[in-house]
Amino acid sequence: MLDFHDTKSYESLRAVRRNAVSLLEQFSEAQLTTIPEGYNNHILWNVGHMLTSQQLLCYAMADQPLHIPAHYPGLFRKGTNPREWTESVDIGELKALLASTIGLLEKDYRQGLFKNYKLYTTSFGVPLASIEDAILFDHVHESVHFGIAMALRKRI
Repeated sequence: MLDFHDTKSYESLRAVRRNAVSLLEQFSEAQLTTIPEGYNNHILWNVGHMLTSQQLLCYAMADQPLHIPAHYPGLFRKGTNPREWTESVDIGELKALLASTIGLLEKDYRQGLFKNYKLYTTSFGVPLASIEDAILFDHVHESVHFGIAMALRKRI
């Protein structure tokens, strides 16, 4: 069982985030926003979705303020489509947030910020009844979307 007070519980998330930042650094903005034929999204959407989903699942479901720009949910939440974007994304800001928000989550967890977590069932059919459930699910969710981003890089 993971002990979410232990830094080791967050290491796989940090690794996925470091790899996502590295992926963003390998391509131009035009390449990062290319949607290959047969796909609905691009690399930038998948990476932004990882960050935004973590904030919504962990912070919003516990009635805590998000630590992302206000327009991110409109760009990156489940069901959004980058073909409909009317705003651009500051990739440097996204990379900085990817690097900082896991440590912030760890600190906020230790401080007990997530006491009022609301039950939420994910689109995977997984019920999240606590912040611990949300953090554990986030490990899987971010890995899935990083894998999609890795597949997309071979198509651009």
